[in-house]
Amino acid sequence: MLAEATTFLGSTLALVPLSLALVGWLSYQRRWQMATLVTICMLTSLTLTVVLKNAVGRARPSADTLIGAMNTGFSFPSGHTLNGATFFGLLAGVIVVFAREAGNRALAISAPAICAVVALAIGLSRIYLGYHWLSDVLAGWALAALILAVIPPFLLRPTQHRGLV
Repeated sequence: MLAEATTFLGSTLALVPLSLALVGWLSYQRRWQMATLVTICMLTSLTLTVVLKNAVGRARPSADTLIGAMNTGFSFPSGHTLNGATFFGLLAGVIVVFAREAGNRALAISAPAICAVVALAIGLSRIYLGYHWLSDVLAGWALAALILAVIPPFLLRPTQHRGLV
């Protein structure tokens, strides 16, 4: 089923190897700041998921509407949504940087849109499958946006604009 495949993209089982592969590739490219950024953002996302789920302790929707295996963990925020949106937001940023350097404008424009659609689909799949309330998913997206807006400016050096000033 499409919703189950989409929701898998936001799972720990998918995101840990994807994150490690991205960090490994960035390290191989000697992009230490970007590798550190991905690591810190994903660890922040995972930590927020665990801390907030335990602090809020919100029950999941009724099992009557569930499509798939039972999950007895807490509901708020949606970890699949938070972690998936954080990862795919970071992936979009990495692709944009490399696409611009390669002069590939089409990829630099399309990558963020594709990654945003994936992040949106992950959250919507969590609601469709009955694992989360809408507010859980909205909180996941909002927290991912916060992580992506706050952490990168502190870790990335401003680029030097040769000849533009």
